[in-house]
Order: sequence, then C-alpha cells, then structure tokens
Amino acid sequence: MTLGIVVVYMAVLLGVSWLAALFQRGKSSEAFLLADKQLPWPLVGVMIAGLAIGGASTIGVAENAYESGLSAGWYNVAWALGPILVGFFLAARVRMTNQKTVSQMLGSVFGPSFELLAAGVQVVINTVIIALQIIAGGAILSVILPNVFTETTGIIFSAVMFAAVAVMGGLLAAGLSNVVNMLVIYLGVVLGVVYLLHVNGGAAGLQALLPAGISGDGSHWFSFVKGMPAAVIIAWCVTMTLQCLPNTGIMQNFIAARTPADARRGAFFGAAIMIPCGFLSAIFGIACRAHFPDLVNTAAALPTMVMTLPPILSGLLLAGLWAADISTATGLLVGVSTICTEDVIFKYLVSDKNRRHRLVITRLVVLLVVLVATLAALRLSGILSTIMVALALYAPYTILLTALYLFPGALRRSSGWLTFLFGAVALVVVQWVQPAWRLFDQAIYSVLLFSLLGFCLALLDRRPVATENLYVNKAVE
Repeated sequence: MTLGIVVVYMAVLLGVSWLAALFQRGKSSEAFLLADKQLPWPLVGVMIAGLAIGGASTIGVAENAYESGLSAGWYNVAWALGPILVGFFLAARVRMTNQKTVSQMLGSVFGPSFELLAAGVQVVINTVIIALQIIAGGAILSVILPNVFTETTGIIFSAVMFAAVAVMGGLLAAGLSNVVNMLVIYLGVVLGVVYLLHVNGGAAGLQALLPAGISGDGSHWFSFVKGMPAAVIIAWCVTMTLQCLPNTGIMQNFIAARTPADARRGAFFGAAIMIPCGFLSAIFGIACRAHFPDLVNTAAALPTMVMTLPPILSGLLLAGLWAADISTATGLLVGVSTICTEDVIFKYLVSDKNRRHRLVITRLVVLLVVLVATLAALRLSGILSTIMVALALYAPYTILLTALYLFPGALRRSSGWLTFLFGAVALVVVQWVQPAWRLFDQAIYSVLLFSLLGFCLALLDRRPVATENLYVNKAVE
C-alpha cells in the first residue's frame, strides 16, 4: 500500500512536469529558467514555500524536536522572516531590474570579476543544500521501504527523480509540481499529526510517555519558548533572513513574477505557507522520543514514526516527505543552472545563440549539478548544522544587496570585495581555525559582524559606483 501511494505520487509529479515541458516546447532557455517572467503571485509564493519546506524543515526539525520539543519548529518561522522582509521592502524593486540572477545584480555594479565570485559562491552553497535534500530523500526511502531501498540506492533514486522534474520543464515545472507538493505535504503531515495525537491521548498522553529531558521537568516538550536555546533560534532567524536576498532560488521567483505586485504578494503568501509545517513536523520528533527513546540516528525520527502509522497514512506521509525534498531540490536545481549558464557558460564559454542548443546546454547543466550533489550527499551529515554553516556566507551579499536597493549612495567600488573578504575570513576562522571565538557558539554572528566592518571600511573609498547599471542588462567593464 505504501509503495503504491508513492508510485502514484511519482507518476502525477512526472505528468505535471511533462505538461510543463509541452507548454514550453519551442521556447527559449529563458522560458525554461524564468517561465517567460509570467509567474502569478500564487505560483511565486508556492515556489518560495517549496524551497523552504524541504528536508531541513521537516526531517531536520523533527530531528531537533527529538531532544528539544516543539520549539524546534521555530526554524520554519525563521525561514519565513526573510520573504516577509523582502516582500515589504525589496521584492517589487527586484522585479523591476533587468538582471536574471543575483550574481548579475552584483556584477552590474561591482564588475564581472565580482560577478564570477558571487556566482561561484552561490553554486557551492546551493549544491550543498541540494545534496542535503538528496540525503533526506534517501533516508526516507531506506527507512520506510527497507525491502526496496538501501540508503545508497535511496539517495540515487531521489537524485534521479529530482533531476527528472527539473530537466523536463524547468521553472514552470518546478512551480506546478510544487502546487502538488504543498498539497501532499500538508495533507500527509496534518493527518499524521491528528492520528498520532489521537492514538496517544493527545498532547497530555504523549507528555506522560516522555522523559524529563533537557528542561528537567518535561515542560519543554510542548512549549514554544523552551527547549531550543534562545541563541540558536535567534541565529536561525538572523541566518535565514540574511540568506533570503542573495538566494538565487528565491530571487529567481521574484524576477520571474508577472509584475512587481505579484513578486511582493508572492513573498507574503510563501511565508504564510512555511510556518505551520515546522511545528507539525516537530510533533513527529516528540512522538518518536516517547516511543523510541533510544533511537541512534535521530535524523530518522520522522521517518521512524511514519512506520508506525496505518499503510494509507504512511504512504501519504512518505509522499509528503518526498514532496518536501522535491519542492526544495527542483527549485534550487533550476536556480543553480541559471547561474551556471547565464553568468558563466553563455557569457564566457559558448557564443552560440541557437535557441535549441542553449536549451540543451541548460538541461545538461542541471544533470551535472545533480551528479555533483549526489556525490557530495554520500559525505555530508547533520542536516540543519550543515545548512547553517553554508548559509552564513550569504551574510556579506545580503549587506551589499540591501545597500544596492535601499542605500545605493553608501556603496563604493571596494564595497563588494571588502565586505565579502571580511565575512569569508571570519567564517573560516570561527568554523575551522578557532571555533572558541564564535559569538554565542554560532558562526553567523561573527560573519555578519565582520562583513559589516568590511562594508564600513569601504566607506573610506571615495570612488562611487554606477548603480544605474542595475536596471540595464549590461555589467560594468
């Protein structure tokens, strides 16, 4: 029964992607990557939510909730803060630019060398996150269908499915498939939580099965404010807010929006979809601690609880968990492909303007990214912790982009390099050289502080930048 539900879900997802591919037949690579800039606000919102609700926002949250309780769900609230702030202040302005990627936005002001640097950093960060979604997909399949998948074959099969959706229909396929994904995710998670609370006598019944835990009296399990340390939650909020603006996977949806108003509304809609899923996923981690107190691999907390559900529910939840991974991975795959093709390949390596050839190259890049991410997936561990380190490097870019759109007069020619270098050096030092120097034991605070220091030092530079280049599709020489 479980396998049958998953197979049906896969077939529906591939069917939606195929329809998107038919709709875009004969169109350009820009249609593939940016959906002809015709995404209405509901699709913009669903795409943004799909990027957020992935392995980290479901399996990763349940993993933390196994020890920390309901407060682990604040990870999704932290994710939502970014789109909310960008929606209020920047989404409409981003849509009005003529650039296709975040790298091009920065390159239009700081030059082609800085554009290449920004492109490289984003490719690395997003490839790491895609690898983590592949890990989560493999974990789901291997835990719930152990007779069908090992962890390795689950990783490989997940990677193949992620690639299939992205390669067939590009951004439009990712958007349409994410509509299906969000419906499946919430249907599975909500019904699963209702069932778990029902069979365990509600929250009070679960509470009776739980140990005192880190709070000493068990009060943290169903508390929104106990469990996760405040410094960690604040670090999530800072990191996820800072990563929103330079995140190509998110910004690409604003760029592809039909109008500036669609970009703004989509940001708010996406944030509203994100938040509930985190706290719902945390309940699975709490229930797992109650029934499996000696679980060795806490990252399997959510899939382990799915195994205890009736076949129909477990199949639906498996499809929902897989949907969470696919929704994140497909959007990121299209985003990384956009960076590689528009910022590097078509600008420096391939001059062929043939529409068909460009589309073939774009799809080949998607496959290459999946291959690299799959190889990386076999070496990475610790879903949320790995993501936090990777996303910390977005801090200098957030400072630069915020200044670019809101305070352009504060930018100087050296602002880009000084801001990035100070932030990057801080990350290397506190993460690998002297971890004891981390502020509140979180890398993001040090990276943000030193990035701001680099930005302020650049103010001594009297050479202004031509910020008007942001609104023409041509980088400065």
